Amino acid sequence: MNHRNQWKPLQPKQQHLNRIAELAPEATVLTDEALSIRGSSVAGSEQQVKEWAAKFEN
Repeated sequence: MNHRNQWKPLQPKQQHLNRIAELAPEATVLTDEALSIRGSSVAGSEQQVKEWAAKFEN
């Protein structure tokens, strides 16, 4: 069995956001508005990112 190809469980998104907030205490981390894209889905995600980012335009 090739152990390098085994899936590793991902930490919940909230834990990642909490870590960002911890590392950058002066930053505003919008935990309720986070965007998560799987690495295997990046190629087709441009429109998804644009729509997500448009919510923050003033």
